[in-house]
Amino acid sequence: MSQQSYGRRVLSPGIVSDPQINGGKAIVEGTRVPVKIILVDLSQGMSIRELCEEYDLTEEQVKNVLNYAAALVP
Repeated sequence: MSQQSYGRRVLSPGIVSDPQINGGKAIVEGTRVPVKIILVDLSQGMSIRELCEEYDLTEEQVKNVLNYAAALVP
């Protein structure tokens, strides 16, 4: 069965929603890290490097979060 059949949705490249993880809120694909946490930490001054170290992410994953958030702003 495909992952879609379990309710998992691709929201943007590298960003997914899964009802079984974080209540279906947006997360970084392949992790349990919520998009919101990354955005809040960035707004509070964490660098991309610090985020990568803190959450075991790649720079590309952090950029995917930013691209996803930017796409939501009209």
